[in-house]
Amino acid sequence: MTVIRDVAVCRIDEDERPGDLAVREVMTWGVVTVRPAADVREAASLMREGRLGALPVVDAAGQVIGILTERDLIDVLQTVLRERIIRPKPATTDPDAIYDPGIELPPLAEPSQNGPAPD
Repeated sequence: MTVIRDVAVCRIDEDERPGDLAVREVMTWGVVTVRPAADVREAASLMREGRLGALPVVDAAGQVIGILTERDLIDVLQTVLRERIIRPKPATTDPDAIYDPGIELPPLAEPSQNGPAPD
């Protein structure tokens, strides 16, 4: 697997141009891979620990069938957060309804701990 980092850090002699190099001269050897059924959290840990921007996804024969990227993980995280943080639509009532002071209201939000508001 060759990534931009490999090309950026490879040593190029003064009389060589990047186009004159074979991929094998700049590629990463001993690539870490994952299987399609791997847990996303485990894959993210592998990427974090190995400082990897992507992981090839391989089948049982070791053939690359896809790639898991940092962007893929961000998309998954965004989806999970959206599902957990966005609350259901609040209950509403008829605007002409009579207010009942016996109804328990939700607590007010705590004041900001960031100091006083600017003038």
